[in-house]
Amino acid sequence: MSREIGNFLVKEDEDEFSLHYLLSRGDWISFLMSFLMAFFFLIIASSLLYTVDQKSDFKELIGGVVVFALGVFLLFEGVFKIIRVKKNIIRIIKKENQLIHRNGFFTTKKYELSDIERFNFLEKEKWTLSTIKPIGRVYGIIRLELKNKKTSNLLTIHTKKILWEKDSLIKIEVGSIAENIIKELNRNK
Repeated sequence: MSREIGNFLVKEDEDEFSLHYLLSRGDWISFLMSFLMAFFFLIIASSLLYTVDQKSDFKELIGGVVVFALGVFLLFEGVFKIIRVKKNIIRIIKKENQLIHRNGFFTTKKYELSDIERFNFLEKEKWTLSTIKPIGRVYGIIRLELKNKKTSNLLTIHTKKILWEKDSLIKIEVGSIAENIIKELNRNK
């Protein structure tokens, strides 16, 4: 059985529970913005580095290299937003009594279900300055708390909306997605 909760897909059967991430329009727009900015900086860097010759000042070379590095950084940042871990972010294998968390392509953490105290939710905000109204993004973090009081971040939940104004009710969307995911995790724990 599978169902969607916000940007997440829950798959469940009698042996296993798994949580997958679905790319949203906001993810694609963020990728496109990073790609366009990277392209812009790489064009500037290539024109700066093309004009450097033996008579040029050392500052021009350093400036071109810095702009080039910024362009490459933005390009990689945009690409990694799209190719991040999407499948089996969290798996609960009921027969083995384990929760497996994939926090990267090559890294996983395993937790015994008996060691898990609870799952909790933290709400965060990022604001950008605007000339008219403050705009930003709300996101949430689902954390795993162990019985030995150690915590680990499991998921970051973003809204499907890209920008929002401070007086909107977008926090309800993030909170309800997190609440539904936590209910599913607790039900399968």
